Amino acid sequence: MEEKKRSTGVTVFGWLFIIGGAWSILTLIILGRTIKGTGNIYYFISSSLSFICGIYILKLRSWAKQLAIILCLVSVIFIIIVMPGVVNDAVKNFYKQEDIKRQVILEKIKPEYQKEALESLKQKRAEIDKSIPTVKRTMFLMGIGIPVARALIVIYFFTRPKVKEQFME
Repeated sequence: MEEKKRSTGVTVFGWLFIIGGAWSILTLIILGRTIKGTGNIYYFISSSLSFICGIYILKLRSWAKQLAIILCLVSVIFIIIVMPGVVNDAVKNFYKQEDIKRQVILEKIKPEYQKEALESLKQKRAEIDKSIPTVKRTMFLMGIGIPVARALIVIYFFTRPKVKEQFME
């Protein structure tokens, strides 16, 4: 039986899937994140599947090529659904921190200095309020743009005829 020849691109993508999957699984373990909620369950499953997919891409299994494409499509859909909530939560968390700072000023700073401290906080908040739309757009584009571009590159690569013929079984 003739040995299949694997291109450099297939090798690179196989290793990227392995490294990315392993890195994500290790991140879950090291950070002690428990598997709770849809996001973390998705993260764990997709990381595990990416690791396995990478191994079998290197072995030129056609199902691994198909799994790579499916993982990319699912990740794009998941990111588009989840990212707006992530951005809004980040902004809400910022405002929550601002409220905590205000409360600390009211509780810990002497009354004669509170007015000045509150005014300073108010000015900083006004400046930040102006930048929030830009920050939201940047977070949204970075959080969606880069992962979607990566997914489209993977999908394009694995659907090219020269790559597809390497996976023929």
